[in-house]
Amino acid sequence: MATYKKNNIIDGLQGKVGDLVFRTRANKTSVYTLSPRKTALSEKQLQAQLRFAIAVKSAKEALLDPTKRKEFEEMAQRLGKTKAFYAAVSFYLAFPKQT
Repeated sequence: MATYKKNNIIDGLQGKVGDLVFRTRANKTSVYTLSPRKTALSEKQLQAQLRFAIAVKSAKEALLDPTKRKEFEEMAQRLGKTKAFYAAVSFYLAFPKQT
């Protein structure tokens, strides 16, 4: 893992670029390299990935609604989370939407 001090090109960058993954937490950006998987994911791991993807999608949709956004911002403060998005993902992981 690498971190950087100040760089206008990388500032605020998040996500995957080639084999590099940029991650920002608490105003610090870290850079990771992707390592190839040595084994295939198990069925349980695939289900967990799908559950997380659904929670993230539900959280993003919920935060578009100003009323729900305010509720998640308040929840984030109560839970000590830095962003409403993290509170929303936690909520949807604990209480998944019924499809």
